[in-house]
Amino acid sequence: MARRYGSSSSSSSCFDSSYGLYDSYELAQYACVVIFLAVYLGTLIAVCVVRRRTGSGKHLIGLPYMFALFFMFIQQALNFLSYTLRACDEMNDMESLYDWNIASLVFYGLETFLFLFVVIYTLNIMLRKQLGHNPSALKIAFGLDLFVLGGLLLSYVVLLCYTYWRAGRFYRTRLSGFSFNYIASTYVCLAFDAVYMISILASGVLSLLAARSLKKKHVASGSLMVWISVLILSLFVYTLLSIIQISSQLSYGLYFGEASYTVMYWITSFCRGLAFITIIFIARNPVWRPNTFAATGPIEQQYAYNYQQEPPIYAAAGQRA
Repeated sequence: MARRYGSSSSSSSCFDSSYGLYDSYELAQYACVVIFLAVYLGTLIAVCVVRRRTGSGKHLIGLPYMFALFFMFIQQALNFLSYTLRACDEMNDMESLYDWNIASLVFYGLETFLFLFVVIYTLNIMLRKQLGHNPSALKIAFGLDLFVLGGLLLSYVVLLCYTYWRAGRFYRTRLSGFSFNYIASTYVCLAFDAVYMISILASGVLSLLAARSLKKKHVASGSLMVWISVLILSLFVYTLLSIIQISSQLSYGLYFGEASYTVMYWITSFCRGLAFITIIFIARNPVWRPNTFAATGPIEQQYAYNYQQEPPIYAAAGQRA
């Protein structure tokens, strides 16, 4: 944007909508970036304080979660700087714009995969261990699922980063294959979101079933199922809106105005932030405290063995795969 100069001093025209470059919808998106930048900063501080008091639940907010949250904060900070520089006419060349997009996209890929690891793998394995199970088969299934998700995510990030890199350096010339690369990355992203949604729903059902079993055994409270439901619902809505937005880019019959995109931007940002915060509440749930079921098996069986005065072999041999 241009700058306006007075008779004795100059002032920046940052976010001046009279220039037509930043309208009310873009200002609303900028406000969303600022708010959730503060949210992720507060969440980072909160998890550092809470982690010491969560007992065994601290494994749920361990290094994968911490790095995912940190990368999410970095991505949000990059978006904030990019919006601000463009609004104040400090970044008016296409090369710099695409470079910022590349940096943001890389951190998006990192935080997305790490957060998926926490939700799909870590949470389910920890719940199964609280039930006294040895989930070897589930580990293999979750590993294969994450492998497919990671491959699709890597393909999308690499392809779109390459497309941005070429567009930023050769935007004045006609780029051969630019449209093809961009459309291909869009289809890969759509495939990733589809597998993402299926994986979240499947792992969510398994988590809820495990939480229900723990509640029946009076190991977990009802709040555990509530927080898991909030987590899965927020990620489902986030992915659903992402699929709708991508589909609108590939379909000529599906079109959304600026107001609709701004509303979806706010909703997806809220759902993503809520998912990160929900993990902290799940980690603080009383279910992670040491319990007799995970260590010694069902109480009824233990009493039966004691009554018959037989060797307590159930604790060693009664673990289920």
